[in-house]
Formats: sequence, C-alpha cells, structure tokens
Amino acid sequence: MYIRPNVTVANVPDIGYLKGTVEEKLEWTLAPLYDKVGGREGVEMLINSNRLEMVPLLHIRGRSFENSLIYVCEAQNITSEIAKLIISRVGENSELWLNSDTH
Repeated sequence: MYIRPNVTVANVPDIGYLKGTVEEKLEWTLAPLYDKVGGREGVEMLINSNRLEMVPLLHIRGRSFENSLIYVCEAQNITSEIAKLIISRVGENSELWLNSDTH
C-alpha cells in the first residue's frame, strides 16, 4: 500500500481540479516511487501485478490492510488524528513504514 497525503508546498498556488480516474489523479504522488522502482514502467508493473495499491487518504476509512507493507510518504504532513487512523488500518501480518522529515 502506498499512501501520500495530498499536501502541497506552502505559498504555491494549487493547480485545481484534476480530471480522470483515481489513479490518474494520484499519479503526481508517485514521483518518489518512480525514483526507486524503475520509473513509471516499474510502478505500472507493480500495480498491474497487484503488488502495489495507491490509497487516497480520503478513502481509507473501513479498510484493513492484511499481509501488507503500508508505506506512508511525506508523513510529516499528516496530523496525529490521521496518523491514528492509518495505524488503526494495519491488519494482521502487516508493517507500517512512515517516511518523514521531522526538521
């Protein structure tokens, strides 16, 4: 599972509404993964083989991630309430990794 909060940089105008599917709307959040798993092709391969799922925080309620690695990128941008929500989704045989910059 790959979770990245959709928080933009302060004082930079938002680009507004994004058309398309959920995957197309979340594609911009995948840049850190592109850097690690062989670019867009590597990420597409992981998604198509059901080894990677992008999870928008908006749709996380009610989910339970079993047998999963849950990777939260840019975790410094989540509140303690959202952190508790994510932690409560960690199911059996799963790990939660939080990547953040505390400075």
